Amino acid sequence: PINQIACKVFPALAAGCTMVLKPSEVAPLNAALFTEVLDEAGVPAG
Repeated sequence: PINQIACKVFPALAAGCTMVLKPSEVAPLNAALFTEVLDEAGVPAG
């Protein structure tokens, strides 16, 4: 599931676009973990 999130988020961020991530209802903790990793990596919010 994290790979599916990353394949959508990284190209958008690399292009300088903002991203709205709607987590899966089946596995919402994966998106929460992914956003924590992005936050710790210094990716700006929004």
